[in-house]
Amino acid sequence: MAKGIFQVQKNAKNNLIFVYKDGDNAEKNKIGADIVRRLNNSTPGQYQQVLTQIQNKYGENVLKNNLNERDITKINSFYKQKNVSQQWDPAKAGAKPPVGEFDANYYKAQVPNVVEKWDEANKGFVFAGIQLPNIDITERYADINDYLQYDYTTQGKAKNIRANKIEVPDLAQYYREQQEAITDAEKELYRDSFIASPEIQETIAGYVNVKEEQKFDALRRDVLKDTIAKLNQAKAQEQELDFFKQMPGISEVYNFGSNLSNELLGDSGLGGYLSMMGQGDIKESIENIFSPASSVTYNWQEWFDNELVEKYSVDTPDGKVLNIDDEDYQLNQEFAQNFINDYLKPRFDYSRSMNEFVSYIDVSNDEQNILQTQTVSNKLKELSLIESRSFLNRLQKGTNVVGFDSNYYFNPENNPEQQEQVKADWDTAKSKGNTKVENKNTREVKTWDQWAYQYGLDLNKKEDFAKLHYQVVGSSAGFDPARNKPDPAQVSKYLVENILPAIAEEAGKNTKNVFLDFVPVESYVESLTEDYVLEDNDEMKALLEENGIDTEALDQEQISEMFSEVLRTYPAEQIRMQIKQLNEKKKKPTQELLGVGYIEREEDYKPEEKESENAIYNIFKDAGYQGDEEEFKSFIGEDYAEQSDTLNLINELSTSTFDFSDPFKALTKVQKLSDLGESDQDSEAEYNKIFGEAEQQDMDFMSSLTGSSFDMGSFFF
Repeated sequence: MAKGIFQVQKNAKNNLIFVYKDGDNAEKNKIGADIVRRLNNSTPGQYQQVLTQIQNKYGENVLKNNLNERDITKINSFYKQKNVSQQWDPAKAGAKPPVGEFDANYYKAQVPNVVEKWDEANKGFVFAGIQLPNIDITERYADINDYLQYDYTTQGKAKNIRANKIEVPDLAQYYREQQEAITDAEKELYRDSFIASPEIQETIAGYVNVKEEQKFDALRRDVLKDTIAKLNQAKAQEQELDFFKQMPGISEVYNFGSNLSNELLGDSGLGGYLSMMGQGDIKESIENIFSPASSVTYNWQEWFDNELVEKYSVDTPDGKVLNIDDEDYQLNQEFAQNFINDYLKPRFDYSRSMNEFVSYIDVSNDEQNILQTQTVSNKLKELSLIESRSFLNRLQKGTNVVGFDSNYYFNPENNPEQQEQVKADWDTAKSKGNTKVENKNTREVKTWDQWAYQYGLDLNKKEDFAKLHYQVVGSSAGFDPARNKPDPAQVSKYLVENILPAIAEEAGKNTKNVFLDFVPVESYVESLTEDYVLEDNDEMKALLEENGIDTEALDQEQISEMFSEVLRTYPAEQIRMQIKQLNEKKKKPTQELLGVGYIEREEDYKPEEKESENAIYNIFKDAGYQGDEEEFKSFIGEDYAEQSDTLNLINELSTSTFDFSDPFKALTKVQKLSDLGESDQDSEAEYNKIFGEAEQQDMDFMSSLTGSSFDMGSFFF
């Protein structure tokens, strides 16, 4: 059976032609004739198009059954000879940028669609079941760099797409100059212009909901009024009870439990030992049984949940009307929920006393801040004042640094020569961009168009040309690039370019409520000191030292705590100090100890282990004594607890192998060592004088409980 074959031949005109010699397969003969006809009529760039049309006509499976790899090779060979006979040569045909060389990597980033075409060409397409690259691209261009330069030559350059990196006009871009200081009078003048600025007022007004802020302020004042009234009521009851307790005969009733516990525990001699055994709260239990309530207690959490929150809650979609100071305020569910969850609850949950809670709400307009209460409008006004004050302070101190000023460069003070030349050169650059200009700094000569391309600047833009002119001409000619002393125009420019954008940015952070989120002092200080290093801040060190603070002894934690103490409201700091003192004494904070305004919470009780300097107390504490140092002195006798000879000797023995596990036996031995001149009998007499009677009473009592002898040595082991 004869097979049809493809061949490349030359016609009478010596031109290449593609032919197909028929075989016995009629279907292949038909396909072969069609392929030959299409390829002979093809032109460069039609490779994938021609083969795709053939496959669409006959179908991939039909082509797979009739064409083999040799046929495909012949097809590709003919097309390349006819349409892709020579590779594109960038050295001969490639265009170059106005300045510098073509940078394929840079251009690649400008034309991602061209890179995508190159990748698609290499991936190719399927013809007759075989994956073929698009040889119109892959064979014509040696690599992607040549393909990119071809695109720049034929399209990119005409579209003004850059083909290499922009050079920064560094002399203008990085120019910095410290301005002369302004006078006090000038500062006041500029300050007044900021305060009265209609731009600032209009910008703030555009971000503030005045009616919603008024409603919030009314609710805040209403909460303050109700809270103070309830707190005063509770304090009045507390004062009434305190007065009543002082009346003759009444105090005995209220102190009955305390007196009884002291007598029971004192007479038995068991009080100290129970403390050492972890049962020191038996005294409190006895007092609670036999004494009436000795103080007014108030559940502030219950009041907050059931009274305060309930008053401002809205349960229906229609909302409700709240009358405050004879004025009605319409509350919807969203506003009410945000007021409760975002305003009231964070402040109440953080507070340790009702006085502290009040301090976060009782804030006048001129004292608003994020650590207590602050509205959006107040924050924006504060920001504008801070920004303007900072700017004016720099101007007054002569520390304000400015960069290149394009407007000033075109119109410098007392320099008509500069003004005239810059304007004339700009006119020339815009109308005759091919005019050559020498950069006297580098001795390079280029046209204005080339200089503009090199630095990526637009000759038709005043600001761009000012930078270009200073870079190429002005810097070497000694032209003035910035104002030496501030003027009203500069102040106005700062307002527009710095203060107004800062207001807009801040406003964008507060889109949910008309008030700012509550920020606990600890969180604020943490953000304030996160990157703060005292050693690197001479101004802060000087300020602290002026106030008598030794900066050499401060670490980061101490700095944070110091800032926290300063920033907290007085009630907040006061209650935290009181809670800390009680924890140091291992006493649970209660309203009885801290007053009815304290908001009792279990998490406030965190007993602290505070190291004592009394060596005798530390021996008993290590052996299990649970009381504080003052209670210990009452237990053992203050005179003995403060004996200097004994304390000094214990300190010396603490670094040795001396056994202190049984404090009574250890102190007996210490006493012998400190009284070497006395006999053993004298030492024993001294021991009995200190411990004997009380110890014997305790032993007798414990023996009666256990039915056996009770030895202190066994107790401590």
